[in-house]
Amino acid sequence: MVRLNRRFVYQFNIEDFGNVTIKEYKNAKSVKFIVHPNASITITIPRFLNHNVLSNIIKNNILKLYEMRERALKRLNSNVNNSNYNIVKNPIIKLDTDIIKLEFQAIDEEKIEYNIINNRIIVYYFNKFPLASENVQKIVVTAIKSILPKLAKKYIPNRVYELANQNRITIKNVKINSARTRWGSCTSNGTINISCFVMCLPIHLIDFIILHELCHREFFNHGEQFHNKLNKLCGGKEKDLNRELKNFKFN
Repeated sequence: MVRLNRRFVYQFNIEDFGNVTIKEYKNAKSVKFIVHPNASITITIPRFLNHNVLSNIIKNNILKLYEMRERALKRLNSNVNNSNYNIVKNPIIKLDTDIIKLEFQAIDEEKIEYNIINNRIIVYYFNKFPLASENVQKIVVTAIKSILPKLAKKYIPNRVYELANQNRITIKNVKINSARTRWGSCTSNGTINISCFVMCLPIHLIDFIILHELCHREFFNHGEQFHNKLNKLCGGKEKDLNRELKNFKFN
């Protein structure tokens, strides 16, 4: 049993099931089981209920708890499978591109941690924790935020200069930022700014974003001349690439 910050809230370990959150309420008259959208479970009980009594109640309802969690996990997996997004506020974050890979490994130790090996993020989580649990997914977000700037600084500047030289476009500088509202921008003095979050995209979409900003070196609006130029650099696929890019959002 691990007591949390609040006096009457604590973690209770159920053998072969995992941790659940116990909340004691002064006016509670019965034991209630609550499953949350992330498949975690809270059990509300009357304050100062004997723990042996609580253990027996849980034991008698263990099949019910398994069924509740299984239904919640099916809903989570259904939401993920129907999503087109790479990194959004979905229950289970998925990331598998040409440059970066996200992997999950269940372990026997009661801990959650991650390791970064080259371009791979490996998240290790206790095998009795639901993969969609908030604690596991928070680690995933931390790991992704840690690796993206490093990968972007290693890859993006070289690729920007490469595409600029191929298309005879002059630029002054390349900067990496962590913007979430736009993929990139181009300043009047020739600085190309690219968000590190582009590293979660397929390579052909990264190129599309870079070419978009390079076109702004000649046209600072999104008029017909700009789109004609971008479409030419994209091999006539500007509309298709733009439509594909809209499927990726970051929250």
